[in-house]
Amino acid sequence: MRIRGELLALGHRVGTSTIRRILKRSGIPPAPTRQDHTTWRRFLRTRAASLLACDVFTVDCAITLRRCYVVFVIEVVSRYVHILEVTANPDGAWTTQQVRNLLMDLGERADEFGYLIRGRHPRHHGEPRRGLDDPAGPQPC
Repeated sequence: MRIRGELLALGHRVGTSTIRRILKRSGIPPAPTRQDHTTWRRFLRTRAASLLACDVFTVDCAITLRRCYVVFVIEVVSRYVHILEVTANPDGAWTTQQVRNLLMDLGERADEFGYLIRGRHPRHHGEPRRGLDDPAGPQPC
């Protein structure tokens, strides 16, 4: 149970049956029957066909002793990976341009995608978002 795990992290040992009893007494149903909000898992399942996910990974070159940053996008439903570009100096404008280039490469298929999942790193915020705010393109998550 998630609640039990959180309590253990705080240093409190409580049994799952105790937690279940407290929730029942408080009128809170078990987690699978709660419908107060959409879970991340449910969102991903229902929107998989319209999801793109982007991130950056690094490659350290042993010969030149330089770190290169590679931006990639994955089509969630097909798991097709687009390697967009490699650079030694990524910034917001560079990331924005790479996503714009991808949308141009996708052409007519760009309309299939409604959401873009991106990391929380600063190079994914601020300026890069401006390139995605086009109503015709994917909306950042």
